[in-house]
Amino acid sequence: MRRLWTEVYEQWEVEKRVHHGGVFDTEHLREIERLLPEQVISSAETGCGKTTIILSNISTKHHIFALDDRSAGEKSSILFFEQCPLTQLTNIEYHLGPTQETLPFIKHECKYDVVFIDGPHGYPFPELEYYYFYQHINVGGLFIIDDVNIPTRCL
Repeated sequence: MRRLWTEVYEQWEVEKRVHHGGVFDTEHLREIERLLPEQVISSAETGCGKTTIILSNISTKHHIFALDDRSAGEKSSILFFEQCPLTQLTNIEYHLGPTQETLPFIKHECKYDVVFIDGPHGYPFPELEYYYFYQHINVGGLFIIDDVNIPTRCL
């Protein structure tokens, strides 16, 4: 049985640094990783952090769509994954800015095997992100969304 990247990540996290957000449980990430093939050609995510570290190791090309928060210092999600020695930075392609501004104008040059939605945590952003990704997901690919408790209409 292959060793999961989440196991390697957990060891690093315990010894070195925990993401300030820490909201995405590593156990859930491990379960997602178990569903993936050993090699993913192309993946994408909105937001970034722990998932970026894992997907940059599993995917040949991992696309992140996120705000550039590097000015936030130690609270930065981008600096968190960039400073992790496990991250494969050469496998990451950045699309920085609000997803409602970047996704409508990006020319997707591939189909994604995995898409992980964890960008803005409020209506209607997850639906917008799905709208711009769904036609670019490979048949049999995985579409994963975090925070499904977001209302789908204004109350």
